[in-house]
Amino acid sequence: QKLVDAAEQIRATAAPGAEVRHIAADVTVEDQVVAAVAAACGPAGTLDILIANAGGSLHMGPFETADEVGVRATIDLNLMGTLNVTHACLQGMVQRRWGRIVTIMSDAGRIGEARYVVYGAAKAALTQLTRIWSAEIAGTGVSIVAVDPGEMATRMHRDAVPEADPASLAQPVACAERLVAWLEAATPEELAEPIVRSLQALPSVEVAS
Repeated sequence: QKLVDAAEQIRATAAPGAEVRHIAADVTVEDQVVAAVAAACGPAGTLDILIANAGGSLHMGPFETADEVGVRATIDLNLMGTLNVTHACLQGMVQRRWGRIVTIMSDAGRIGEARYVVYGAAKAALTQLTRIWSAEIAGTGVSIVAVDPGEMATRMHRDAVPEADPASLAQPVACAERLVAWLEAATPEELAEPIVRSLQALPSVEVAS
């Protein structure tokens, strides 16, 4: 339902004539990802931007309370999920010599934070993976960056930090709008550095209404 609601919100603010579609898939299942990417490309067979945003934690708390199912599911979602969608999109972008890929990093993967042990480890691995991908595709016309959206008003943050004031947290929709606006306006030089520490620190770009 969240995906349907998001598509409706985008559709309501999209430019006249723009087509907005939503496709459900489990990013941890390669066959579903390949089918979803093919559907997203449509008749043109092209995909310009990938934002690998799927993530979360199936274990929250001290490591001694973790179980194998939660640990593996968290790594699969955050690391293997991004590997799957990037693998499905990257070849076509390189062939066209243009594309933008964004992976989502987190302070949990950059600094040690209690309760985020598995999630933080997966995000740290993803950040390093983004650096390696960036080196591999240098000169192809495709750019990949890792962006930290900061603390957002999400269910995961609410579960981890229930005492946080929701008013002090960034709203996911506003973060998404800022990110897409920056991607559309960014120069190749701005995209050359694979790690962008903070979404809020990006150059201010007017978001079209």
